[in-house]
Amino acid sequence: CYEDTRQSILDEIEAWAQSDHTLQSPIAYLPGVAGLGKTTVSHSVARTLHHRNLLGASFFFARDVQGRSGLQNVCATIAYHLAHRHPSYKTNLCNVLREPVPSSCARQFQELLLDPLLKSKAPLNPLVIVFDALDEC
Repeated sequence: CYEDTRQSILDEIEAWAQSDHTLQSPIAYLPGVAGLGKTTVSHSVARTLHHRNLLGASFFFARDVQGRSGLQNVCATIAYHLAHRHPSYKTNLCNVLREPVPSSCARQFQELLLDPLLKSKAPLNPLVIVFDALDEC
């Protein structure tokens, strides 16, 4: 976002990211019609959370960009970013990657993300993952 634009929504999302999610939803959703600026907001949120060390990962779908138009790269991309941020997760992920990576999205989610996260010893909070343009996959 341009400086000082959409500041209220950016502040609201940042406050949500730093909040205690036992008291509110662990998912923040930014609705709106095409062309409203959700992608710009999502990029700004990801950048801000990264600078504040709150971003776990991000994935921006794009219908016309190979590798970002479907689900095939989502889990691997998220796993890659999480591994750079969390050493315990990285160790668990490396153990998983000794075997071939499953091709189905559901199995990738289980084996690349969920299982290594559940085995991680270090606390992973906050763990904010930004997705954008889900309608383009």
